[in-house]
Amino acid sequence: MTTNGSRALHLIDIENLIGLARPSFADVAACYRAYRPLIRSHDLVVVACNHGAFGEVAWGWPDARRLVRSGDNGADEALLDVLRYERVDERFDAVVVGSGDGIFTDAIARLGGLGITVTVVHGRGALSGRLRMATRHILCLSPVPTVWREAEPA
Repeated sequence: MTTNGSRALHLIDIENLIGLARPSFADVAACYRAYRPLIRSHDLVVVACNHGAFGEVAWGWPDARRLVRSGDNGADEALLDVLRYERVDERFDAVVVGSGDGIFTDAIARLGGLGITVTVVHGRGALSGRLRMATRHILCLSPVPTVWREAEPA
């Protein structure tokens, strides 16, 4: 994913990795445990979600910068703003996008063109064909543990 000495930025669309718009604390914590081996001590992790998932994300993924934005593609747009406005190409040697959403395709292609190693990590959410073609490095976080829930009593 990254070479020794390089610093990576991890952009996590938690809803896409888990495959739920409102994951439980247990879902987020399980996803964190599955993803954690990909993160090195000097990497920066940014996790985005909608407002309804913030509490679970804040407690379930304890060591990350958290972004909240609701609405269509809210979490995706919050993560794209990091790529647009935070000089990522000057600060990081690698970017890892924890999402399979095609909305990241253009940004990933641009970063790759600048010589930044880009990896896509997908989970239960779908992996876009366009996104798959935009990067050479793809990891499947599979299976992403999702907590089994009993059906509500009738």
